[in-house]
Amino acid sequence: MKRCFVLILFCLALALGVYGSEEKIKEGNITLETYSFARGEGTRNTIQIGEKVIFYVDAYISEFFNEPIINANAKMVNTTNKPMRAIYDIRFYDDLGNIVGAHATSWDIKPNDEVNYGSGMIRVKEEDFERVTKYKLSVCSYETVAKD
Repeated sequence: MKRCFVLILFCLALALGVYGSEEKIKEGNITLETYSFARGEGTRNTIQIGEKVIFYVDAYISEFFNEPIINANAKMVNTTNKPMRAIYDIRFYDDLGNIVGAHATSWDIKPNDEVNYGSGMIRVKEEDFERVTKYKLSVCSYETVAKD
């Protein structure tokens, strides 16, 4: 009987999300367009995913020191009262399923805090921008040890 009660509590804890982790994948079609963060001009695609940690990944064409890049910056919002490790990996594909570019990073986020990560730069050739037709965003977050 006691073993059954423990099993029920464990299942209930999993169902209620007591354990501070999640893993999600989002994919779809995308058309990259030019956007200037400094001037606030152009169009950027914002891909949102996650619940415990919400990821807002902006994908757009830009340049860095006059070199063409796909920008894949992210705002990561920890909605929990626990310190979390947040990880995202975004890949861009052409029509044949070939990877055109990719970026991944991880960050520790304090409870009920957010991080604006602005270094998601993917260096590509200018002609590669038009090849991009699809994306796949994988994210995960998990409770971690608080830093002093």
